Amino acid sequence: WTKPIEKLQFVPDVTFKTRTRDENGDFEWKDVTTKDLFEKKRVVIFALPGAFTPTCSTTHLPGYEESYEEILKLNIDDVYCLSVN
Repeated sequence: WTKPIEKLQFVPDVTFKTRTRDENGDFEWKDVTTKDLFEKKRVVIFALPGAFTPTCSTTHLPGYEESYEEILKLNIDDVYCLSVN
């Protein structure tokens, strides 16, 4: 765990390029902003150096999975994991 940002500080305004499925099951690119995800929420955001790598899957991620319910009890609305592959 790291120190949270101070009260009334906000996540920077960023646009994420995400892959989603349309109604036919086909993949498409969709822009999702930090406002779309985080507005009026308290969130925990953590990052992994590589999704689905052995180190991340066995060392980095399990602590967040194990602590998920405890994190939510701290008046947190959502937990997000970021990774770039």
